[in-house]
Amino acid sequence: MPHRRELKVFIVSDQHPTQSPQAGPSLSVEASSLEGLRAAAQAAIRAAGYMQERALSFTPSGLVAYVWAR
Repeated sequence: MPHRRELKVFIVSDQHPTQSPQAGPSLSVEASSLEGLRAAAQAAIRAAGYMQERALSFTPSGLVAYVWAR
């Protein structure tokens, strides 16, 4: 049974990293295992055009990622 989670993305300004992150897209990620969700989330982040995440965490309701601005 595949594991599906909602990935909420927040964008951190690379020019002003101390400012509050801006809400970005919500993405759906799916993997065959819970361990695979991290890799699936990283792939979804790259597919959305963000080259590097600053942090990626599991939450009780899904995943949350902070990414650098494009």
